[in-house]
Amino acid sequence: MALNFTVDDGILVIQGGGNWNFGEMKKTLKEAVRALGDRRAAGVLFDDRNSGFTGHHEDFNDMARFRKMLADRIGTKMAVVVSDDLHFGLARMSSAIHSFYGIDIEPFRDREEARQWLSEQHQ
Repeated sequence: MALNFTVDDGILVIQGGGNWNFGEMKKTLKEAVRALGDRRAAGVLFDDRNSGFTGHHEDFNDMARFRKMLADRIGTKMAVVVSDDLHFGLARMSSAIHSFYGIDIEPFRDREEARQWLSEQHQ
């Protein structure tokens, strides 16, 4: 699988790599929720810098609905770290779609800035 996760200081950290799809993301999020047990993550940091992902508009809507179902376990904030303009644009599109479902997604090019944003949102 091109996605794996850890929980670091209360933040669910998902590491992307290679080609992945939303089915794999859903599976990863379900596994993360199980691994959290009775804990709740303060948000998600998705490091997608080494990914070849491109999606379709309909997939983003489906993912947003799925993500909303998990909001009580993994929070409503997600920082996405990207390395190029295409993925920055995809993250912005995802942000616009997710906002309709109460999920706040912000793209970043720097992982530490992304982590700082998540930390500021949850103090």
